[in-house]
Amino acid sequence: MRYRPLLAVIATVCGAVLTGSLVKTELSLGDDKQNRIAPTEAQHKLVSRIPDPLHAMHFLPAEREANFAAFGFDADMVKAAEREARAIAENHGGRIEQWLDTAEDREELQLDLCNTDNALRPRYNALRWLVSAQGEERMVITAGATAQIKPAAWAATSTVAEIYDRRERVASPPDDASMMIIAAVLASKEESALRGLQPWGNPSSGGWSWAEVKKRHPGIQAKVINYFALFHVVKEISDVDGGLCR
Repeated sequence: MRYRPLLAVIATVCGAVLTGSLVKTELSLGDDKQNRIAPTEAQHKLVSRIPDPLHAMHFLPAEREANFAAFGFDADMVKAAEREARAIAENHGGRIEQWLDTAEDREELQLDLCNTDNALRPRYNALRWLVSAQGEERMVITAGATAQIKPAAWAATSTVAEIYDRRERVASPPDDASMMIIAAVLASKEESALRGLQPWGNPSSGGWSWAEVKKRHPGIQAKVINYFALFHVVKEISDVDGGLCR
């Protein structure tokens, strides 16, 4: 029994050395992905081992209601998002197809929207393509007013991957984890979400509160609805036969 503490210390040191070695290897590959949402995908994989809770989601028009509910929307938000998605698909479907064909870095876009592994999911990867920054404010791009999409500069230092690991890739994530994480990004409050500060705090003690997010950030609900509606339609078009992901 007297060897158990020593063995624990040795195991901890070995684990730290291995993780450091893997991260160093990733960083040595160069800076060709410096516009990707930080941390890099390889670094992210070192952190999380719990499968994405929404990994089985399919992006089809018929699945919009169920998917919006799975993201954490209440009934009124689901209806609003469905209306928005339908309008985007009907009025700007051709423009979105053009986005996917002429993106500034189509290979990167394909990687972000089409990955099926256990890394950062498309709903978060798409942020850097579908959200722009105007000064300190982040805005969901408008389909009818955007000719081409490209990675946004703000995303290079975003910690959404770490927030996803800490708030959603856990044994029992809150039902509205996806919605709350996206809200934190749209409100430029990644640091609060990452550190678990209210209203992105401990769900068991009342520190996790969508009502408080809306109170502190007027207009955030509309932004969240707009983002998920646009993302869903972009993913639908990406996933059809002959699309970006097929």
